[in-house]
Amino acid sequence: ARQANFVNSIKDLLKRGGCYVGISAGSILVGTSLALSEDVGGDSNDVGLIDLSGLNLVPFIIVPHYEPDMESIIQEYEKHNPTPVERLRDGEAIVVDDVGDTKI
Repeated sequence: ARQANFVNSIKDLLKRGGCYVGISAGSILVGTSLALSEDVGGDSNDVGLIDLSGLNLVPFIIVPHYEPDMESIIQEYEKHNPTPVERLRDGEAIVVDDVGDTKI
């Protein structure tokens, strides 16, 4: 996504009045970090990513497919990192009306 300059494509889409819908990894990507994906979701880093920063379109980390058994891992992460973590169960969504002024 970074090599393809996907963030600018999303920003251009939004400027034209479009809507970006991120599902699962597509929601994780627009947050500030991908770091929790492996810890809580069991997603292995098979491609060897070194830079786990997200596209920073929203000022938080998104954990999709949230289940209560993930909570202790997320809380441990939150103790050491100031970035908020938004937990989304299947069927839930976060609507951001304005990327510059995030509204949840």
